[in-house]
Amino acid sequence: MKTKVLFFMILLSCTFGFAANRGNILLTGASFAVPENGWFEIGCEVLEFTPINRAVSGQAIMQTAQAMKNGALYTTSQLDDIEALVIMHVHNQNVAKEDWLEDDYNDYTLTDATPYSVAYDYVIRKYKDDCKNLKDVPTSKYYGTADGKPAIIVLGTHWHDSRTTFNPAIRKLAKKWNLPLIEWDANIGFTKDVLDSDGSQPSLKFAGDTETIDGVKYGWHPLRGKGQYIQKKMAEIYIAKMAEIFDIEIPLTATMKPKEMIIFEGEKAHVRCVFSGLSPFNLNYEVNDMAFVKENITDNPLILEIPYTVKEAIHIVPTGISNVQVSNGDIEGTENICFAKDSIVAFFDTHVHESYKDQSFAGEKIIQLKTGDGWSRQAYFSFDLSKVKLTDKRIVFRSYFSEINQSDNETLQLEGNTETYTNKLNWNTKDAKAFTVIGTNEMYFSEAGSYICWDVTDFIKQQKESGANVVTLRMSVIAGGAALCSFYSMEADELKYRPSLLIAGDNSPVGIRETKDDLLDVAPSVFSDMIIVRNEEGSRINISNIYGQRFHFEHRIPSKEYVIDTASYPDGVYLLQCRKESGKEVVNKLIKNK
Repeated sequence: MKTKVLFFMILLSCTFGFAANRGNILLTGASFAVPENGWFEIGCEVLEFTPINRAVSGQAIMQTAQAMKNGALYTTSQLDDIEALVIMHVHNQNVAKEDWLEDDYNDYTLTDATPYSVAYDYVIRKYKDDCKNLKDVPTSKYYGTADGKPAIIVLGTHWHDSRTTFNPAIRKLAKKWNLPLIEWDANIGFTKDVLDSDGSQPSLKFAGDTETIDGVKYGWHPLRGKGQYIQKKMAEIYIAKMAEIFDIEIPLTATMKPKEMIIFEGEKAHVRCVFSGLSPFNLNYEVNDMAFVKENITDNPLILEIPYTVKEAIHIVPTGISNVQVSNGDIEGTENICFAKDSIVAFFDTHVHESYKDQSFAGEKIIQLKTGDGWSRQAYFSFDLSKVKLTDKRIVFRSYFSEINQSDNETLQLEGNTETYTNKLNWNTKDAKAFTVIGTNEMYFSEAGSYICWDVTDFIKQQKESGANVVTLRMSVIAGGAALCSFYSMEADELKYRPSLLIAGDNSPVGIRETKDDLLDVAPSVFSDMIIVRNEEGSRINISNIYGQRFHFEHRIPSKEYVIDTASYPDGVYLLQCRKESGKEVVNKLIKNK
């Protein structure tokens, strides 16, 4: 029977707290495997193994062989608890060459000049014998067994396909010894044979430095850190292979998150879909009750274009998620996209620069964001509120994300105040007036060439109600990498690319009307700290306010009496949508009144 483990992958902030209880995985390698990378540690935490990382920058497989011979790679007692040895020594050498191999690996003289193929041969055969010989060690749990400890050795390719000598050779070696192989090169999501639009190798944008092979410049060392996309991708590939080896089932989830919340008629509508589990994924979803399927998804997150045919609120609901392991995973999230009735273009924008503290950047066509290393930048956008009405349904700030210089995912923070700024704004003066935090937003490098949006309805209405005529929004990078992110300013040639507030309709529900159904038992209709839904076990429910903001979602109600904690909900009108197992959808209007 397959064992289930928790799997949280592809999120910008990698925070894991698993109890490692499956034993130890030993990794040997060089700079692509050292702990500063993160892929091995992420993978072991997800799989609930304890990572033992013996990789050392600058070393090669010869040093691993020497360490094994000297008893420095592991002790006999440590070997007892090692479930697998993972090898990521990937120098571009022919590790399958058999010219210098001996019948007895003990005849090898191991030096720094030992051929790579000889060192690999020694490591594989030595590890197999060490595991087998545990049957003769009285303190071993394998003592007295016929064959000792099963020797699981896992080989790996280079992280992409540039190393055309090593990658074919390691495949040949894996086939010779019937060893599992982690094929990073085949699953990383790009290939040297398909160049980026600017004619460069795709690996360059995922790396911090370069190497030249056969006259071609490639990315060398992948960007390091658990938060880096490329480390998460490598971890995903590692997890998939190890789950296959150890017969571990990875739970599957799909979460739908907002992308554009308001659009103009004729613009494309999108949502983000974030997955956990093993790719590729198959997603079923509904748009205004019409069913759609997208198969063989490898992008994570997926920026999903939503088809629509009428100018009314677009309601998107995920209905199913599957992959090769799981036929019916967990799904959550629904999204509503409104149509704009009007927009307000920023009348002032700029960014401030930590390394040019006295300089103003107002009037430039590009707004920049960055964090770290004394080169941080923050962006400012000011708007006239004269068009805003307190009855407006939803107000969204959007800024066109034009470019990023490396493959980082970033966490952005949006703040606001009611100050009016001038061209004198710079790094030295930026904190003269206090800002109120509005919220945070994840921005993925793959979203370059699209809008980054924030729901600012509550903040804008609060300022309008208090008598403000102007708001200024400040955008900052608060987590992620140190990439330089570029946004179009109010000086952009086309109006649609200029930073704007988009305003949707008046204060009416987002395309959803209350229905009556005597079989739907929801109480109380005027609530305070809780709502109770009775006799709807197996139904799907969603609670949103009349602006389309979601407060609660449950894909399948788990019990006949389902209690929802509403203590944190603001006072106001809410819509509870219930889709019964029969497919019928019922909507109840509820009021929060403390």
